[in-house]
Amino acid sequence: MRWLFRKFGALMGAAVAGTAGAGASQTMAYIQAYLQRLGGHIDETRHTLAGIRSGSIGEAIKDDATRQQLVDSFSHRLAELEAARDAIGQAGPFARPWQLATHLDPAIADAAMEHFTPSIPVDTPSIVFTVAGIVVGWALWDAAGWPVRRAAARRRARQHA
Repeated sequence: MRWLFRKFGALMGAAVAGTAGAGASQTMAYIQAYLQRLGGHIDETRHTLAGIRSGSIGEAIKDDATRQQLVDSFSHRLAELEAARDAIGQAGPFARPWQLATHLDPAIADAAMEHFTPSIPVDTPSIVFTVAGIVVGWALWDAAGWPVRRAAARRRARQHA
């Protein structure tokens, strides 16, 4: 019976490791999708800011203080978005996940995930993330089974004593 449990544990470990590896392999593709969506937000913010400054939106706002408040608000948002794009885009491939995490805009991240299409990773960083995901997944599975293995070892020791 122990043989069957060990085989099942190995199979589950492989499944967890494979799932973690497959998920980690998509890191670079997701970051690219996030950057594309971030670029769209930057373009739209620039367009809106130009409209407030000198376009039809600005003409509709008669109060100069209100118009200036909107310009300041959109200018600040544009600076934040551009800083995030630059930080993520200019980071090395293994620093990009960290830069994404520190500059993440939840609305952009959700939209990027909603329309995300997985890719086949063939670049070096994606392959490294795949292997790292497999190792982490297998380690997590092994760590999750440690209490069970420890209890079984104690039970066997009591039976043989």
